[in-house]
Amino acid sequence: MIAVESNLCQTMNRYLVKNIFLFLCQIAIICAPFTVTAQEDEYDEYVPQPSVYWHVSMDEQGNTTSNLTVRTAKDGSDLAGARQELVTALQEALQCTFDDDRAEPDKNGVQINSECKVPVRKDGLVNSVVIDPAPIRKLLAAHGQFKFDLSITLPKLGFSSVGRDGRAFSHGAQTTHSLTFEPEEQNTDKLPLEFGYRKSYVVALCATSLCLLIAPIVLILIIRRRSLILAGKDAAAAWFGYWRVHRWVAEGVWVVWIIAISVFSVETFIGYLTGSNQPILNALVLFLPPGIVSFLCQYLARPLWLHVRGVAWDRREMLVKGFWEHAAAILPMVFLIIGIGSLVQNAGTAMLWFAGAGIAKLVGAWMHGKISQATPRPLHSGELREKILEMARRAGVKIQQVYLLPAKRLQMGNAFAMQGGRVMITDYLLERLTQQETDCVMAHEIGHVKMRHTVLLSWVGMLLLFALFNVLLWGAFMIAPSLLSLLWADDFERLLVVQEWLNEYLHFPLAFLLALLSRYYLSRRFERSADEFATLVTGAPEAMITALVKLSKMNLMPITWGSWDERLSTHPATLRRAKAIAERHQIPAERLRILLDMPATRGEEDGYAVPDEAASTDLVYSTEFKLQKTLAIMLLLMLTVSMTPVVWVRFVSTGGFSAAALWAGFVLVPLVYLAVANYASLLGYGKMKRGMREKTARAGFNMDDARSYFVGLSPEEHPRAYENHTVWDIGFLNITSDALVYSGDRVGFRIPREQVTSITQGLSFPSWFDITETYVRWTEEGRERILHFHSLDGHAMTAIAKRSKSLLLDLMSWKDGRLSGRTATAAENALGRPLLPDVQGSHPRHALTLKGFLTSVAFVALLIFGLAGLFSLESSLTWYGFGMGAWTLLVANMPSMRYKEMPAAGAKVPVKRSRELTSDRVEVSCPTCAFSRSVPRRNLPAKPVRATCPKCGDSFSFDRHVEMPAEPA
Repeated sequence: MIAVESNLCQTMNRYLVKNIFLFLCQIAIICAPFTVTAQEDEYDEYVPQPSVYWHVSMDEQGNTTSNLTVRTAKDGSDLAGARQELVTALQEALQCTFDDDRAEPDKNGVQINSECKVPVRKDGLVNSVVIDPAPIRKLLAAHGQFKFDLSITLPKLGFSSVGRDGRAFSHGAQTTHSLTFEPEEQNTDKLPLEFGYRKSYVVALCATSLCLLIAPIVLILIIRRRSLILAGKDAAAAWFGYWRVHRWVAEGVWVVWIIAISVFSVETFIGYLTGSNQPILNALVLFLPPGIVSFLCQYLARPLWLHVRGVAWDRREMLVKGFWEHAAAILPMVFLIIGIGSLVQNAGTAMLWFAGAGIAKLVGAWMHGKISQATPRPLHSGELREKILEMARRAGVKIQQVYLLPAKRLQMGNAFAMQGGRVMITDYLLERLTQQETDCVMAHEIGHVKMRHTVLLSWVGMLLLFALFNVLLWGAFMIAPSLLSLLWADDFERLLVVQEWLNEYLHFPLAFLLALLSRYYLSRRFERSADEFATLVTGAPEAMITALVKLSKMNLMPITWGSWDERLSTHPATLRRAKAIAERHQIPAERLRILLDMPATRGEEDGYAVPDEAASTDLVYSTEFKLQKTLAIMLLLMLTVSMTPVVWVRFVSTGGFSAAALWAGFVLVPLVYLAVANYASLLGYGKMKRGMREKTARAGFNMDDARSYFVGLSPEEHPRAYENHTVWDIGFLNITSDALVYSGDRVGFRIPREQVTSITQGLSFPSWFDITETYVRWTEEGRERILHFHSLDGHAMTAIAKRSKSLLLDLMSWKDGRLSGRTATAAENALGRPLLPDVQGSHPRHALTLKGFLTSVAFVALLIFGLAGLFSLESSLTWYGFGMGAWTLLVANMPSMRYKEMPAAGAKVPVKRSRELTSDRVEVSCPTCAFSRSVPRRNLPAKPVRATCPKCGDSFSFDRHVEMPAEPA
């Protein structure tokens, strides 16, 4: 037996070596350059054999293209006169009349190309067509014996047959059947062609779809029941067990569904049923069923939220929240796929779908935050904000904004890094970590921003990974048949069939699955590198470990996971992360065990307090209102910038105006934009004013007097932006006989007349509308304070400008004693001095970034080219419209681009000019926008100079010998 096995192995090895040698020889012959010289006297002239080749290509509706090629052994002149007879025979064979036929004779025969629509008989989902080659063979029999080759190309559907044995092969969306009739074959029966879908295909498709959609729901119900039973014993194990299966099901149903619709060629089936390509229906079939399953699985988790997490969602809240959460994730992808599918048919419509994807993403995210009461709130002041910005500066990272996410109701403790240099932490986490632990968590998120992990893990990064694996799989499937036929099999054609099946049915799903797994792997690597970054920035590895442990415990997650649980997760297990930190910083094993047993709580005095501006829930001028207003104004102005150029270009082109009228659009469109912005900028302020009037009336303030002004308040020396708005607070400013009384949404205060030092006009936020800004300075405990107001009472910006000027004149008259105020109420007299937080808004130029401007231009371009397609505009006119839209966006941003500010006269602001970092480097900071840069000391000038900030463009005096100016008096 051993000898037999040895001989068999030797035979197989010789066979393998022989095949490899032959393969290498073939490659060498193909690649080696050689020249073959033919000598005419050694070879006889080639004489073609009599043959007929007939190719018929047909689609689902019966639209047919016929190509008949006849070759004779003679010069072909005998067939030249039979052209019309051949055309007639072809029409009889196809049972149709040609719409067009073209004959191309040559010296050896004739070629006839024709088009027609053959009669198609439909029987349910099966199309039947009859082709009769007999008339053609009968006509050609008079000219000799011909070998007759027939190839029939049919749509690649559920099945296709031609009524005769032959060779069939698929290529793309078609299947070609090759038939051969020998010259001696006398009888030629009619060929019944059938193609379409059998009932068995429909039954299999429906049954598979139902199983794939019902099985996840059944599995979730089983796991939910087990988790509810386990919840009384171990809440963390119950929640993690359910969460793990839920995540696998929610993501797995997408992968399995994509594979299923690829295997069943559902897109082709839909096109066959409807008679044309249907991008909308294809996208709905791709996304809607798994989206519904994911939505139902999330809704079925409601008992676990209630009994395990203690979160009481009623059924309506759970349904609405889940709907908008899935809408925000799925609708943009649906619109994107519809746009891609519409590119060939109608590029203009595709552009509108692409623009709709962006709109759906914004609206869906806003609605989800509104329903779940989890809209991120930016922090403009507070110890937490200052600490995060200070850590970011030390790490060389520019943080644009810090957000606090209200998540107490969700009981979610987490922190996030977002694109655009933004970080966010939940209030639920902030209340449970010490200051040092919070610093470690936020330094971790700063590390993600610094190393650009948010960009690499975004949907753009996912698409790049998907494209990469698409290319790799395509290459692998292309060379696989050659390698497999060489090593294991001789049937190369069968391997080609396998290759086609893999390319058609598994290429897309496998690329998606590999991209998803790669994203998980990269995310885990990024988490470990961010952990290391946080420990280096804070110098507190133990606090980082305890923060990770508390995060796991407060979210009911175990600190150690199974191998596959971790591989299919975006984060490594907490225990693995803690051990890596302990090993890197040489923390003993005994100390690590103590840190892992830390409770998920802290003392009241140990952590950061939730800032008041984020904790308030009864605000009229709330973050939700600002976000809604910003979204509405942005969409309205983008539509204005897009539609106005298209309408103007259409009007000029149809009206027969000269080219000068087109150039007039570069003036008209910005004017229309400003006219719309004049009114759109104050959308919702009337309702907000009524809400503030009711709120202040309940507090006992009199707002009906002529000396009561509805204003916006900004507590900084210069104009700043707060959540994309020009004022920090809104309220009523009342002029009383002896004081200025402000009753606002966030703060209320009283400034006696004798403390007011000056009332002047100052810089206003850059805009095309000249809004007068009133700056009020007063002294308090020997220090001068400043804030500024402008009116918000009006329905248009032009009206606001007039009332703001009147407000300035009235306040100046009151300060000079020329205007007497009314008598203050008891509630107004009870107000104290201004207790304003150290608010820091965004510089006006920070709102204008190159990325933001280019994004706006791209969005406007999509809308303009889409609308131009609907209006059937010429390409040159469309580019005129795009130029008008881009020019209008540039004009709209000109005030911010040209804005410069200098310290107000008499103001004493502590400005950190420079700070020594090391012995050879100095940090130079701009006093206007706080932009800083580390510069080698040897590069600094020896004398005082005027420096220009590369961020805001302002100039300031710099002296390397002045490290810190004196504090304000």
